[in-house]
Amino acid sequence: LPADADDRTDVARLSPEELVLRFRASASPQAYRLAGHLALGRPDLPVMRLVQAAVEPDPRPQHLAEVILGGLLTTVAGPPGSYAFRPGVRELLLRGLPRTARNRTHDLLLRTGGLIDDRAGRSPGEFRALIPSRKGTERAGPNESFATISEESVRQLTVRERPPAPSPFPPGLGARYRPTRRLTPSGRIWLAEDTGPDRTAPDRTASDRTAADRTAADRTAAHPVPTNRTVVIRLHDPATDPAARQAFLHNARRLTRLSHPNLVTVLDAGIEGDVPYVVMEHLDGIALGALTRSGDGRLPVPLTVSVGAQLARALTALHRAGLAHGGLEASRVVLLPDGTVRLSLFEPGLASGPGSRSADLRALCEVLLRLTSGTSRPTVPVDSRRLDRLPTALRIHYAHAFDQLLSPSPAAQARGLDLLGDPALLTPAGEAYPPRRYRALGPLRVGLPDGPADLPRDVRALLAMLLLKHGRTVTHEELRWGLWDPGNEPRNPRGETTRLAKRLAEILGPGVLATAAHGYALHTSTDELDLVRCDELVRRADAARLEGSLTEAHGLVSEALSLWGDAEPLAGVPGPAARTARTRLLRLRLALHTKRAELDLVLGEYDRAATELSGLLGAHPHREDFRRLYLIALRRQGRVEEALEVYEEYELSGGRSPALTALGRELREEYAEPVDDAPPWSEYEQRPAEPDAPGSMVSAPDELPEGPFPTEDGLWTPLLDDDAEHDAAHAPADGDEREERAQSRAALREAMRSEGLEPEPELDPDEDPGPEEEEEPEEPEEPPWADFDTGFRACARYTLADGPVDRDARAALHGLVMELLADSGTDAAAHELVDEPGGPLVLLAPRAEAAPLLRATVEGLPGRLARLAGLRLRIEFWQVEFGLDGSGERSLGRADADAVGAVLDASSAQAVVALSDSLYYDEVREEGQYGPAFPPDLFRPLADDTGWYHLVEGGGRPGPAADLR
Repeated sequence: LPADADDRTDVARLSPEELVLRFRASASPQAYRLAGHLALGRPDLPVMRLVQAAVEPDPRPQHLAEVILGGLLTTVAGPPGSYAFRPGVRELLLRGLPRTARNRTHDLLLRTGGLIDDRAGRSPGEFRALIPSRKGTERAGPNESFATISEESVRQLTVRERPPAPSPFPPGLGARYRPTRRLTPSGRIWLAEDTGPDRTAPDRTASDRTAADRTAADRTAAHPVPTNRTVVIRLHDPATDPAARQAFLHNARRLTRLSHPNLVTVLDAGIEGDVPYVVMEHLDGIALGALTRSGDGRLPVPLTVSVGAQLARALTALHRAGLAHGGLEASRVVLLPDGTVRLSLFEPGLASGPGSRSADLRALCEVLLRLTSGTSRPTVPVDSRRLDRLPTALRIHYAHAFDQLLSPSPAAQARGLDLLGDPALLTPAGEAYPPRRYRALGPLRVGLPDGPADLPRDVRALLAMLLLKHGRTVTHEELRWGLWDPGNEPRNPRGETTRLAKRLAEILGPGVLATAAHGYALHTSTDELDLVRCDELVRRADAARLEGSLTEAHGLVSEALSLWGDAEPLAGVPGPAARTARTRLLRLRLALHTKRAELDLVLGEYDRAATELSGLLGAHPHREDFRRLYLIALRRQGRVEEALEVYEEYELSGGRSPALTALGRELREEYAEPVDDAPPWSEYEQRPAEPDAPGSMVSAPDELPEGPFPTEDGLWTPLLDDDAEHDAAHAPADGDEREERAQSRAALREAMRSEGLEPEPELDPDEDPGPEEEEEPEEPEEPPWADFDTGFRACARYTLADGPVDRDARAALHGLVMELLADSGTDAAAHELVDEPGGPLVLLAPRAEAAPLLRATVEGLPGRLARLAGLRLRIEFWQVEFGLDGSGERSLGRADADAVGAVLDASSAQAVVALSDSLYYDEVREEGQYGPAFPPDLFRPLADDTGWYHLVEGGGRPGPAADLR
């Protein structure tokens, strides 16, 4: 083979013949034979394993590794393990196969297909079909057959399309709402998707509307804006009596106008045919009945007291509106993750007179008696000694309140409600309850009142998933894919999950683990969870920073970082869900370090910032945000020379950050070094003068491609260019003398400047330009951004749409934007977050794609909007064009603000994401090799065609169009 001096270690520059010769000389005979067989099909890792198993009598992993690492393959877009042969290599490998082997391609396909036939439909995860995907996560070659399988295997591997099941809703209701899951065995309550246009809830009056009028035919939409929100629909018993229908519609109209923090929002109600229905918002929480179903029904004392107080406030608001619940029980009370109680599933068809309201209060007493004594059978007067689940200091108070609620007197019942709502009850309740302490920002630990819990390894995996989604139900399907890797699942995943849940409930005790029909949930509002504490500290730090309290903000961020242990988050917890969460939490930790370093610099604590950033940069050398802040800290300490060394180390590694490049130029100017206007990476495109110089260097570990094996071109990064010629050896003989004269002239000019004199423009005395050369203007040097191929950048603004907001709301919005940036994976050096009066503004760096932040916003908002306390959010993405010479920026057009506001006002969504027309076609509609980056129907055009929008549902109150108070 040619010598390495000719750069033959760079496989990307070898011809196909040289690649195959090189591989044949270094690989084992088994690996070379396997490479020839692999050339018959597609070189994806699952396929290569199948082919090896089909053709090798003794298949060994090292032979397959030789093929992957031997330089014949290169990684391609797709899941880990996606490869392709380099151009020309496949044909040469096929030519090297024996004639009989080449002619037995069909036999090979049959043998490979036999392995699939044996596993199809029997072993989940053994074989995954590779198909094109809209998001480009899978690939499939059009002419790369790798197996021949039987018709039976095709049937087992194919998802059979079943005929659509008939809708459980009446025709008019089913035309708008698509059922997604049945919530009760009776089929009366459904989770559904609202696919129709948004409209305000019906505003009916008895004088101009009758029950018979309320059909799907005469209901019209106020605004034709699709919602696609998730709702809960309850179908009531058929009503044929006109009086009953009128009573239902009358009470339903009042419910749609009622808004209270402890009452579920009723979005729509009516009668289709003879079936009354109520459409409510979907609450992502836990039913109180599911939390008390297991064990003895005992709850933590603070939670019991809080539930009683909030239910008392809910019934007070309901009764003041002239309504009654009509069926209060534990299964109709929903606990949100933060401990908020929402009363749901009203009975609008029942009379709402004084008798119904009195029945509500007696039902409330029965629910609380069950929580405080274990029985719901009241005896008057209530014996305080039976309330043994309450601390002694509260028993007499609650016994008196229960006596009042069970009284036939409305006035006495009202006094009982006031006793339940006394805020002073929470203090003794909290003092009597030792909270559980969950630690996930490190090794997973649980502190119980009697000491640390001993958690088996598989139970830790279940607990981690429940903590990461605390207060919300984790479905059986989510648990299956989060607890076990594909192919390693137990024979009965549902039964194994039930066993683990029972074991976890035994360890944690009653009142914590909720068991629902479709999954499990862990309620932690009265306990300590470091994930929740960290989120709270970061939110408070953002609020303090916005108010200018930088010292307070720094202390809060430091306290948040102190929650992390020395080990990585969820250390020792198995399962795919824990691995994914571990990466996200580590990213959050690094973002907090960045936030604290920025505060140090603003506060003038340069020594502290430099010390911390030095350690962080040593542990994470690829983090450009750490390096940028470290350079700033060194510069402000006066350590310019050391800062320049750190920057030059970054240059030598091939870094290309525009922010760091500009900072490096400033450091060189301060250090009085000549500034090279060429990009810092251009010097590596010059070939060294020595013929024996090495042709490449090993890449940093974080630059290796994802996948089980890196290919050879992933391990080596060529830094030399064949077209560049080094001319140092051809320099003129008098070069040293000319350089000495130039240094003398530069020193003289510098001395004149130090005296306040401006020297004349300098001409080289050794050169006598001719007339043509004097008249010809000098060609300007390329700016450092000349290597960029775009003059555009993207911007995103997050604005609260409900007028003036307080400090807490602004801080909550700032924290939400920070989390979306972290979820997007956007490097801190690639964006700038500016806090403006109108809301946070994100300025992305040139060439930085907006798609990651846009995707993180669309996917992450539904689970985070609850922290805005019902405030509506307007988000806008647009592009600006800037001159490559720094001549300024201009917008390429933005979505019309009035049109965006009208869309949000016309819907009950809590947020709207708007895109400019140019950004939509550049980032959303642009198709890559494997299809569009976003679903084609995700965004819809605005009415004035100035942009595109997407509505996002949240857990807050509906927008003005649906708020009928």
